[in-house]
Amino acid sequence: MDNDSVYDVQSGQAQADALADKQYQVERDRIRHRRQQLKVDLEKDPSDPPSMIWGLALSGGGIRSATFGLGVLQAMARAKAPKSRTIDSGDGTCKYLLPHIDYLSTVSGGGYIGAFYCSLFQGGRLRPYLGLSGQANDPTVVQAAVNAFDVLRFEPPGRIHSNVHYDISGNLHVGDAPTAWLRENGRYLTPSGSGDLFYGIALAVRNWLSVHFVIGMPILFILAAMNVLLMYIKYYMPQTFLGEQLPELVMSLWLLPVSILLFRVLPLGLAFWLFYSTKSVETDSSRIINWAYAICLSVVISLSLVVSYFYGYLPRNLLSTFVLAIPVMIMAMLYGIWISKQPAVERRTVRDFRVNVTRRLAKSINFMLGVVFLVSAFELSHALYQWASTSPWLSLTPAVVLAGIVWLTRAVARLFDERSKKTSLLNLPLPYLAMPLGIAMLSLTLLSWGTLLHWMLAVECCWICSFANLWDAWILLGVVAPLVVITGIFIGFLNLSSLQALYSARLTRAYLGASNGFRFKWSDDRKTREEKLSVSEALPGDDLSLEDYYSCNSLAPLHLINVTVNLTADMTGQLVQRDRKGLPLCIAPGSYCHGKSDTFSYSFIMDGVPRTRVKKTGNFSEVDQPLTLGHWIATSGAAFSTGLGRTTSLGASLVCGLANVRLGTWWPANFEEDDKPESQKNTRKDPWLARYLPTPYYLLKEFTAQFHGLRSEYQYLSDGGHFENTGVYELLRPGRRLELIVLCDCGADPEYRFEDMANLIRLARLDLKLEIEADTGYLQDSRFRSLQRVIGVYEDFLTGTAIKNDKNSSKMADDQCSLLFNVFDRDSDPRRLVCLLLVIKPNIITRLSDDVQFYSVTHPSFPNEPTIDQFFNESQFESYRQLGLNIGQLLFGSEGPKNSGPGGKKQKTYEAILWAYLNKRIKKIRKGAKY
Repeated sequence: MDNDSVYDVQSGQAQADALADKQYQVERDRIRHRRQQLKVDLEKDPSDPPSMIWGLALSGGGIRSATFGLGVLQAMARAKAPKSRTIDSGDGTCKYLLPHIDYLSTVSGGGYIGAFYCSLFQGGRLRPYLGLSGQANDPTVVQAAVNAFDVLRFEPPGRIHSNVHYDISGNLHVGDAPTAWLRENGRYLTPSGSGDLFYGIALAVRNWLSVHFVIGMPILFILAAMNVLLMYIKYYMPQTFLGEQLPELVMSLWLLPVSILLFRVLPLGLAFWLFYSTKSVETDSSRIINWAYAICLSVVISLSLVVSYFYGYLPRNLLSTFVLAIPVMIMAMLYGIWISKQPAVERRTVRDFRVNVTRRLAKSINFMLGVVFLVSAFELSHALYQWASTSPWLSLTPAVVLAGIVWLTRAVARLFDERSKKTSLLNLPLPYLAMPLGIAMLSLTLLSWGTLLHWMLAVECCWICSFANLWDAWILLGVVAPLVVITGIFIGFLNLSSLQALYSARLTRAYLGASNGFRFKWSDDRKTREEKLSVSEALPGDDLSLEDYYSCNSLAPLHLINVTVNLTADMTGQLVQRDRKGLPLCIAPGSYCHGKSDTFSYSFIMDGVPRTRVKKTGNFSEVDQPLTLGHWIATSGAAFSTGLGRTTSLGASLVCGLANVRLGTWWPANFEEDDKPESQKNTRKDPWLARYLPTPYYLLKEFTAQFHGLRSEYQYLSDGGHFENTGVYELLRPGRRLELIVLCDCGADPEYRFEDMANLIRLARLDLKLEIEADTGYLQDSRFRSLQRVIGVYEDFLTGTAIKNDKNSSKMADDQCSLLFNVFDRDSDPRRLVCLLLVIKPNIITRLSDDVQFYSVTHPSFPNEPTIDQFFNESQFESYRQLGLNIGQLLFGSEGPKNSGPGGKKQKTYEAILWAYLNKRIKKIRKGAKY
């Protein structure tokens, strides 16, 4: 790398660091403003930067994580803050723990409840018509914050009744309606039972047929073009060659792959040997042709021809082979010369030439195999149509079999997402199972459209033509071509045809609808009240724009929403991290705008670097329109789709795509490209096919797991857990300066292997230069030793989960429900403690109410039931919420009679000992801080 390149890299890194520092400063300004408004500010001088920054992370895990997280949030809303954080604020806000949480980072299911919690802070949203005193509401941000904390202190969630005046605060607690709404809508995907079930089925069938129609038009066009080519071959191909009758195979479409083999694959294979080095492969120019090799091979061919001509020792078909060898050799030399003259970053050497010619050979082989696949589908579909010509219904066989496989795939979709134990058959690696299934589904798709083509060729489709001759075949091609264009230009189809629209709509109404006061406003008309209290009805105010959600008029904790930008291929090179196959994208609060319209209230942070997004103007497709909060939360929870981050594979993408099990979102980042010259900024990146036929192009990329990240006009976003599932990764960035992070780790972990924690530790070490290690210092001091009853290590959970394969044998054995970790700066000498990480892990503890204990006995997989189960009934919802509440109270305590356990007995809590130990460790962090 020359000096200019080194300077560009250093300059780019310095610019990225400056942008990150600016973003972190914006976040600190918001924290300081929030603390001052809530009167929990710990700084004596208002101009001082905020210290003692704390964060809460809610991990992925679907509705299981959301419901458990709700219980923990309720416990933290009632728990007293440690004395080190308490000041005399007058209104008592600061005496509770939850207002002291400055950051909230969520992934997937954690985002459901996280968005609900933060939406409560929107002024005038929860009770837009009546205030706490029954008078006209004063939608101040402080009152909204007080209401938000009061909502989480309300317990237990009741039921929704259409005859209750929820908007009269003098009669009901402010938290009654929101918490009851959450409990009522545990089955958020099918809230109204069979009616919603059939609605979902109708939508899935419609979208599946639509997707196959859109991808079928290009397939039909290609097959029709192959039919035209076949007619040209039959009409104009010579019947003999060198006096020999050509085989029937050559007189068919198999001539295509044979030609590619002879004039592309074989020449590239020979070209590798035509260039050699006389001194060094690292310095010699690649234009040194191995003339000796070429001459020797030519002499051998010539002598063979002479012998075969004069003596007849060789048959004529072998003579034909030698004749073909001459143009193959010429093509090899031409390919070699052409490749050697291609532009390169540096001078093309022999070694570089050999790498490039081998890479082109690999691409040519892939192309040839693709052509073989298409020709096979064309010929097989023709044979299938002839076999089924006696009965037209038999022609539908491929489509019927495909539909059956799709139904089976959707029925067993949970196998691709869970970590629970399977039978011996299902223990096979899923990517290897998905690959043959995906190829089978693709073959059936091609056969279905090929059979339709041959039916059109054989049957008089209209009074104009029967497509039986060459001219009519061209007419058929001309009929299909406009359909390809019409279906290919509507790029909004990408997101509308997936399940994301239904998923985000149901999530929005179930979780953000709980804070929408318009739903609970009393109406004298009973029918109107019932419609507004039905989750099946979409009402104004359910969803929020990011501008409103992150506005300056909200005292919510700084909510970081984490998604994954899938990246498996690079159109310009190989700059892809093959193991990760994705980059983290974080939506965070942006500039503290003070009413300015030219700045965003939110920021997009791509792999740790804030990016400036260019606003689009004028009319544009739906896919280019801004995504709402509900859509972002649903995208953060798009666990099962064609793009799966680090677990993405061709087979899984094929299966999910052809079955239309797609939850991800195509999204135009439109980020400014500061590292490019002004003339090249924001120029189109996609090839010409994507410009004129974007829909089939991006569907093809999605189905074949070819995601180009920012190298493409549109990015494929999926579950944030596809990169990092705990939500802690963004909170650990040194610029945010967090001292304490509380994590609710609710990912699918039935055997307590802590895979998500292992991934976090690995990413923190590689990306953030941080070491995360278990803290067992409390065992060394008698004052804190009792914490071992609630804080364990990996082995405690592993051995306590399964004893002799009997999971129930260890239920209610102890109260261990958390782990404690130290986060060290790896580069400091000696290592400096920078943060504490308290991990709350769902686990059965001794102090549970009788109903939760009974549920755990009748449901052995509790509290790690499958994430694919998104249909929580009343007992399931209450068991997870109560478990989160009980664990939160065990760790952080609670006030009043709520601290009593089953039977009304006073239960011991550990908050005093826990905070004493944490404060001791936090003092060490501050002692070594270099702010």
